[in-house]
Amino acid sequence: EVYTFTNVGTEPLTWKLAPFASPYVTLPDNPHSLFRVDYEVFQLSPLKGVLQPYETEKVHIMFCPQCEGSYNQAWCLYDTADSQGSFHRFTIYAKVKYLL
Repeated sequence: EVYTFTNVGTEPLTWKLAPFASPYVTLPDNPHSLFRVDYEVFQLSPLKGVLQPYETEKVHIMFCPQCEGSYNQAWCLYDTADSQGSFHRFTIYAKVKYLL
């Protein structure tokens, strides 16, 4: 999968991605369960860069589950040059029905 964003400003954007929270999984045999995952379920690349005005970045997302279930993780896209710490938060969702 790919997460795409564009610098709609008139100045270069220095950005970085970081997890907002740990990933979580709901297991298929217990849909009311919610467990924190202690490994990297979603691997994103690249994690930082500079976008010129009106330039678009594509961040590749690799899903690496170790068991069946429904996974989610919140991430933040930070403007590293903004002293007020502005960011955009998004959540990645993925589901595994059968793990080989």
